[in-house]
Amino acid sequence: AVAVGASVGFLAGLAIGLGRGGVEGRVLEHAVSFFMSIPGMAWAPIFLTITGLGVATIIAVASLTAFFPMVFHTYHGLLALDRHMLQTADLMEFGFLRTLFRVRLPGILTHVFVGLKLSMSRAFMTVVAVEMVSATLSGLGYAIFDARELLNTKTMFAGILLSGAAYLLMEGIVVGIPERATTRRWGLRPES
Repeated sequence: AVAVGASVGFLAGLAIGLGRGGVEGRVLEHAVSFFMSIPGMAWAPIFLTITGLGVATIIAVASLTAFFPMVFHTYHGLLALDRHMLQTADLMEFGFLRTLFRVRLPGILTHVFVGLKLSMSRAFMTVVAVEMVSATLSGLGYAIFDARELLNTKTMFAGILLSGAAYLLMEGIVVGIPERATTRRWGLRPES
């Protein structure tokens, strides 16, 4: 779900950022900000009526919540690019594709990683929350919700801690490894 939402969000952010023009760019930016502010759980009832209970609803809502942060950060990464780098690429007579792959994409990579982290965290929170209302008999959210029904606080807290640990592990693998291999290695982000 995150892969789909973040990938489409990245492409949409590129399209908006590369094709930005005055009023249209600002309108699209405000539209993305508007939809990004809507909690993932707010979308759940809509998708429940379309796809019903189960995994399809969880995937659809998680993909949607992963989409908007990636669009936002990709777009703002393009806005924040150093103009001197782009002017230098023009002076060196780079074409559009060469400028895109040699200047723009490496230049926005830190923004893309931030967008990916936010996309993953929002989608993960949404998955756990939607599992509480949509899952049939499985999932971490369902286990936490079921423990609440039985007043089993140990299981509730264990589920909450497990969800945090699972997210940290997922972020470390999906984002941490490529981030260390690129932006940190290039000195764009200091080691923490």
